Amino acid sequence: MGRKEGFLIGTGIFIIIMFGFAGFASFLTADDVETTMNISYDNTPPILLQPIPNQTIAKNTNLTDAFDLDDYFSDNETLTYSVSAVENITILINSTTNFVSFYPDYNFTGVRNVTFTAYDIFNESTTSNIVFINVTNDSEPPQWSNLWKDSDSISQNQYVYFYANWTDNVALGYYIFSINQGSGWVNYTQTDFSGKQNTSSYRIQISAPGGTTVYWRFYGFDSSGNMNVTSAQSFVVTQTSVPPSSSTTEEEADTGGTQKKTAAEIETDFEILPPSFKIEIKQGSSTTITIKITNTGNKNLSFSIEIEGLEEFKKTISADKFNISSGKSKTVTIEFDADKRLFPDIYYGKIKIKASGMLKTVPIVIIVKSIETVFDINVSVLEKYKSVKPGQIVKANIIITNMKDIEKRQLSLYYAITDFYGKILDSKKESFQFSSRAVSFEKNLSVPAKTKKGEYLFIARVVSEEITAIDSDIFRVEERFNVAGFVKSNLIFILVVFFSVIASIFAIRYHQNKERLRMLNLYLMITEMKKLLARKDFDGALDIYIRIKAAYGEPIADTALKNKEELKKEMEELSKKVSVLFAEKTSEETKKQEANKEEAKTKTDESEKKPPKDVGKETDNKDSEDKKTENKQNEKQKDDKD
Repeated sequence: MGRKEGFLIGTGIFIIIMFGFAGFASFLTADDVETTMNISYDNTPPILLQPIPNQTIAKNTNLTDAFDLDDYFSDNETLTYSVSAVENITILINSTTNFVSFYPDYNFTGVRNVTFTAYDIFNESTTSNIVFINVTNDSEPPQWSNLWKDSDSISQNQYVYFYANWTDNVALGYYIFSINQGSGWVNYTQTDFSGKQNTSSYRIQISAPGGTTVYWRFYGFDSSGNMNVTSAQSFVVTQTSVPPSSSTTEEEADTGGTQKKTAAEIETDFEILPPSFKIEIKQGSSTTITIKITNTGNKNLSFSIEIEGLEEFKKTISADKFNISSGKSKTVTIEFDADKRLFPDIYYGKIKIKASGMLKTVPIVIIVKSIETVFDINVSVLEKYKSVKPGQIVKANIIITNMKDIEKRQLSLYYAITDFYGKILDSKKESFQFSSRAVSFEKNLSVPAKTKKGEYLFIARVVSEEITAIDSDIFRVEERFNVAGFVKSNLIFILVVFFSVIASIFAIRYHQNKERLRMLNLYLMITEMKKLLARKDFDGALDIYIRIKAAYGEPIADTALKNKEELKKEMEELSKKVSVLFAEKTSEETKKQEANKEEAKTKTDESEKKPPKDVGKETDNKDSEDKKTENKQNEKQKDDKD
């Protein structure tokens, strides 16, 4: 690099440094600069998006929350509203929600018109179209159309949704679902619906057995109380019984203990108590249940609770999401509130508890009873049948009581066995005349052979016209004795017992053989002693006698040895006793052997007496041949004569 180029580069670097220093100094000494921002506001009036529809109100009724003004006006700013004055009708606009409600005067009928005005923050305004309000004597009932159900083929125990479309000239009020499953028409709880067009729907479990024709219909009411009823629809229950729509896998997962748990499941396992619920509640009242959840794993778990089914009840859960540390427990309460119009019946549902990918369910059965009972029913499973096995019957005592001295009437009795999820295992129905103060029945149903171990319900429902009473009792199905399972689980115990029996047999045989040998030795010693006594060898006989007595733990005293005559008598008596005893033993064994031989001989004789299968045939063949030979000889003799 030349001297000239180096000079130019150095000068450039110096200039850059000076400019940078000057800029930094000006930054330090600069005064604050005021910055202004112009914000422009949209000063245009609100926009009417669409016309507000006219309103029809039935005489002596109110129309609350008819529509939301925010659906008809729009603006960038927050809007406020007003309505023009009108006689005989009070119109209120909710300042928070902007919903409009109409309150006609008592007994007023007629037509009024109003306008609604929207204001922005600059007081710019826009007025709606003219809205006509017609308060009329509504005598026109709601109209129905398009009846349908969500399944074509329906089996016993299946849950089915029923539907109907409705329209009304003023406003719809509520509907009632009614069904006849072979025991008379039953009306279910009243359900509200609104608007001028809507759909009624109801979900129910079919309890009628296969082959039964089931009828159903809806009653519809408008806001003025006008009523209409659909035509009665029908279907035939198929013969195949199906399990309830609630999943079987969850029921099986709840049993636990039948399958070995993995290490991960043990880490995140939890326990629920109690495992099921059966509660009773009267119309218009409430009840509360308590669930205890224990974290039995070794990790902290996050839980969530939800209720499936039981849509007919208002439910309040004390905590639906929470954490439980390892080894700790938490108690959760759930309140069920039954509407006073809820139909007396048995309702099935389940509480689903989830944690770390695990799901456990707690079945719950709620029996709703009527506030005013014309007659009552009580179900009690007989004590003998509180615990049964698959394939057996269950007997229950059913008592129906006349609570208000009703006149003679026809009653329909339905009784069934169900599990806690609503699956029907067996059911029957019958009708009878009821006119006494009380009547008692003993009814029985069968538990299917493949029923799983657990608790089940024996339910009974009695129906008369619009009156229904229901009750139930719990019994338990135990596990059928499983030979293979018993052997597998008790194999060691069985082996111990088996070898103990074998050892006992060998010990008895050994003892018997030892006793025979001892008796034989005693007999031989006695025989030898008798021979010695016969030869006048008293000392030799005495020596054997002493050994015999010693062998049986009966030593001879020294004083007794001095009296030889007495000892000789004792030896002779002992010889006689042993000889008699040995003879008896020998005789018994001989008799047993002879009896065994006789029995064997009898069996042999019987087998010999039975002719072989072809003996008869051989005899017949031989007789036939003899006859043929005889006939030939006769013919030959006749020829010789000729």
